[in-house]
Amino acid sequence: MKVSYLLFLVVLVSCTQHTPPPAQKNLNDNGDQLFFAQSPKLTPITLDEDQFFMPLFAQLSDLPKIPYKNLAVQLEAIGQEADKIKPSDFPEALQIPQLIGRFKVFRTRIGIVRYADVSQYTSTKFAAAMDDVVFAWNTFAHHYNRLATPPNP
Repeated sequence: MKVSYLLFLVVLVSCTQHTPPPAQKNLNDNGDQLFFAQSPKLTPITLDEDQFFMPLFAQLSDLPKIPYKNLAVQLEAIGQEADKIKPSDFPEALQIPQLIGRFKVFRTRIGIVRYADVSQYTSTKFAAAMDDVVFAWNTFAHHYNRLATPPNP
């Protein structure tokens, strides 16, 4: 009985087809290609009287135009620009925990992609992390704009 079971397993293993893993793109092969196939929609901050977020938004807006080979430099610049903005720089009426928390989430998402290894740029996990950056910015900007707009009497 044991011999027939062992023979069955040997036949089963030998008959199964080995499928190779999907070929991963090499960063060198697509260094001049753009990272984003479709440009993500970024929400601008409309009421930025002190222009704290303008440089950061400009750099984020350039992301869809950046090829893979320059992505690390751009992500580092975005991270440095985000690090310059402190919650105390927000207008006093907007220094609320909910808004500060959303900005911290954005900075965390930037940090994840900013410190990622260049070899990860072609992975789906990195692409999802980049989508998270866009989502975190849009969420922060949406709430900033909503809270910065004075209520209508």
